[in-house]
Amino acid sequence: MQNLGKIIFILMISINIFASITTSVNTDNITQGDNISFIIKVKSSHNVKMPNITSLCQTPVNSTSTQTIQNYINGKSWQTQSFIYTFAPSTSCVIRPMRFKFNGKTITTKAIKIHVHPPQANSTSTFMISYALKNKHIYLNEPFLLTLRTKLKNGSGVVDSNFTPPALSADFKIIKQTQISPYRDGDYTDAGVIYLLAARHAGHINIPQAEVSLGYQSGQNPMFNGFLQPQLRWKRYFSNTLHVNILPVPKKVPLVGSMAISLDINKTSVEANRAVNVVVAVKGYGNFSDIGSLKPQIQGVAIFANSPKISYSLTNHTYHSLFTQKMTFVADKDFIIPPFKLTYFDPKLKKIITIKTNAVSIHVTGAMPGTLKHQLQIIAPVAKTIIKKQTTLPYKWIGAAVVVGFVAGVLMMLLVPWRLFRRTNKHSDIPLKDTRKIITKLMQHKDDQEVKEMIDILETKMYVSKDTKVDMKKLRELKKRYDF
Repeated sequence: MQNLGKIIFILMISINIFASITTSVNTDNITQGDNISFIIKVKSSHNVKMPNITSLCQTPVNSTSTQTIQNYINGKSWQTQSFIYTFAPSTSCVIRPMRFKFNGKTITTKAIKIHVHPPQANSTSTFMISYALKNKHIYLNEPFLLTLRTKLKNGSGVVDSNFTPPALSADFKIIKQTQISPYRDGDYTDAGVIYLLAARHAGHINIPQAEVSLGYQSGQNPMFNGFLQPQLRWKRYFSNTLHVNILPVPKKVPLVGSMAISLDINKTSVEANRAVNVVVAVKGYGNFSDIGSLKPQIQGVAIFANSPKISYSLTNHTYHSLFTQKMTFVADKDFIIPPFKLTYFDPKLKKIITIKTNAVSIHVTGAMPGTLKHQLQIIAPVAKTIIKKQTTLPYKWIGAAVVVGFVAGVLMMLLVPWRLFRRTNKHSDIPLKDTRKIITKLMQHKDDQEVKEMIDILETKMYVSKDTKVDMKKLRELKKRYDF
């Protein structure tokens, strides 16, 4: 409700006897993030229904409660009802006057001003919380370390704690964060969090405060189910606020840091359609998550690439990154793996640097013959030449050849039944499990899109992942279609 001053709350009472109605707050000066309790107090002879208030100071009400106290004086009785609305305004505001209609009479309350101020760093000798930042001048996309350290004095009586992380995600990418394991340092126990961040935009940015609430035991509540409940007194602590200057990167180079690239290859000579395994690694520091896949394109070479993997190692003052990507190359002829190249801006040297690996030549032995179409193109001219030569032979030799061919054909029909011939052919079929031979046969029909897709699936199963599913029904259809 944003205009509470214009709303009338009707409090219904069965008789016309009432004492008063007032509004108040438990405090009008709070730290940002604290709760305020707004209280409507009604004195009357009968119960009053709680007003339905869902927001105050343009802030949602997060909880409600009621309290009732009975009063008896000189034989007369009445009760005091308190309706309590809890909310947490983020800025200073005013709770506007409210009007209540009470058995035909209207009562208007006074406006209440609320002052909200930002939290102040409030480390004490008991507890300390603070940021540490090595460099406050940072380039856009350049990862940097932010350390949040805490020190708690031993024996201070703290029995519980709550940590409210700083709201960093609006202005920074949180690349990684790690806890500092608690350790004793004299009379204190040290702990904290290390953040690896990168700014989302250039300019002056504030790093918001972090908050820790500590619960100190201050007594015991009444017994609950036969047990005394510890009573806690909470105190909030806030870290300091930091300001960083995020500088733009010259020429908008996407990578920032200091990097070195290397290539690990398992062989440079391989049999046809056998795998060559490669690992590309980038070490150093920088926004490695923006490198992306380094998979190249090579004509006539099947390339299978895993997704890149990035690991970070964080300490109090430094961090190291490692980018790796595994690839598999398969071909039936010699090829060259081109250089893998990266360009980045070095913030220390303040210049743009390009790094790359060397090109690697791969020699393929035992290359398979070309497609069936190419084989026919080679055979046809030879057959044509033979026919020409035959025309120069004497006619008697031609007649003899015809007779011999006829006799041989008759003998074949008598000695080898056709059903036996078909059975032999059946036994010579290539098993579906022999992936390598199946691929070799399919390679002769790569112009068929269905064949090309099946080759890709079979090669993935053979060289990348054995769990790759193959449509066996489709494979049988292709095998039948091209008769192998």
